[in-house]
Amino acid sequence: KARSMREASRNARLDHASKKRDRILKRYGLEAPPQQGEKPQKRARAPSVTENVQDAEPDDAGSARCVVCREGFASRPRDALGAYIFSKLAAADVGGADGFQLVEGAAAAAQAASRPRPPPAVCSSVGAMHCIHANCHRDATRAERSLRSPRAEWDGAALRNSRVLCNSILPVRPPQATDDWASARAAYHAAVERHFGRVAQLGVAAAPASQLAAAASTSSYASPSSRALRSSRFQLAAHDARLLLLRLAHNEPLHQESGGGSRRSNLELCLYLLQMAGHQLQDRDAGGAADAALAQRERRHLDAVVAASLDRAQGSADQRKRAAEAAPHAALLSLFSASNDRWSVQRKRRACARALKRSVDRAKSRAAASAAARSRRGRAGSQGQPSPPNSPQRPSSNAAAPAPAPADVEAATAARAVTYARATLAYVALVDKLQSVLATPLVPAATVISPPAGRTSLFNGDDAGIGRCAAELASFYDSQLRDAEAPQDVLRVMDLDADALDLDAETRSMVFG
Repeated sequence: KARSMREASRNARLDHASKKRDRILKRYGLEAPPQQGEKPQKRARAPSVTENVQDAEPDDAGSARCVVCREGFASRPRDALGAYIFSKLAAADVGGADGFQLVEGAAAAAQAASRPRPPPAVCSSVGAMHCIHANCHRDATRAERSLRSPRAEWDGAALRNSRVLCNSILPVRPPQATDDWASARAAYHAAVERHFGRVAQLGVAAAPASQLAAAASTSSYASPSSRALRSSRFQLAAHDARLLLLRLAHNEPLHQESGGGSRRSNLELCLYLLQMAGHQLQDRDAGGAADAALAQRERRHLDAVVAASLDRAQGSADQRKRAAEAAPHAALLSLFSASNDRWSVQRKRRACARALKRSVDRAKSRAAASAAARSRRGRAGSQGQPSPPNSPQRPSSNAAAPAPAPADVEAATAARAVTYARATLAYVALVDKLQSVLATPLVPAATVISPPAGRTSLFNGDDAGIGRCAAELASFYDSQLRDAEAPQDVLRVMDLDADALDLDAETRSMVFG
């Protein structure tokens, strides 16, 4: 009898404990464990942050969200949201002055073009597209600085960025249809200022607004000697997107630079760079970031550069060479052009032909630079001090290597030209794909306009659509461009034939044999 009483008391305590545990688990939203005698199932667990957010915030599903608070523009429309990126200093390789010398009527174009001048400094960015609110980043940085072992700002940001290096936050443009568009736009503009402030710390400072306004009121605005438009924020963002596309076309392993970031995430980053560039072309009164007069002049100048680079070149051989140098950049600028024939079949053919001409010129310049380096090493070896008569002869470290045979030099130059041509045509193919999937021109309108069917707008706040567009671009690259070995393969992707391109005999011979 005593044993049965102890057993009943024990069962009562276990039942009371089980009921209390069930109440606690239910309060915190945990799954109840299996009862005694039941088949063991999965252990009790808490739902993930993503599951909670999807249940609580269905409007944010698929859009950009903060890695800290897991909320997006639907929940916090007034807070600036951006993506962690890693930027580094680079040099623009677009002709002598990014197409400025192509504008007719430029003052002192010949003298300015003849002066040696270093290439303009721009930045090249990569990223994994992990987004964060500016306020969340600021609060997390303050908290990390108060730790027993304080962390630097970007060391802590790298942890939030899945251990991917970063040194800036690229702002994401908020939806224009939000209820408090004025506050959202002000927060976005402040985030843009902070981004270009960090870019300036790399040595890539944009021209101040006073210099841009002064340049816009004079004829020197389009002159090669003026650095105003070239150093504008639009040009910095456009060059950043261009360099990212070029690096993808050259099959560079972008994830090795920052420690992460897929091809799809970098293509999504490219779309947001184009979004920022287009934002810099719109008037401030219409939701953009530029002064009305400056924006109008810059758009007009952009159309002139695209027309001069991609239309039939007239003039001297030097002018045709400069048009070929600026053609790849002009192909990207055509995304922003308001012209109805911004990317006609004729312009696409000329872009490919001048890209091939540019590839051959680069290969020849590389061969000439290699020959000059060998010549300098040979002169340095021949001018070494003679050794004493009785000293043992030792091989000189400055001894010049034997010069390669001319036939070997020509073969190496031709092989390099083919490699450059394949990569440059892949870049043009990516631009051609952007022309077909994006709603152009890439300039935000004063009111929300629905894009045509099958196209994605970068300014309607459709982050999920931009992500799908990036996935489509990544699929196109993987299936069509990554394994293309010859320039002819890339031309077939664009439905072009080598015989239809207007090429000189030397370019056709070196690229196509």
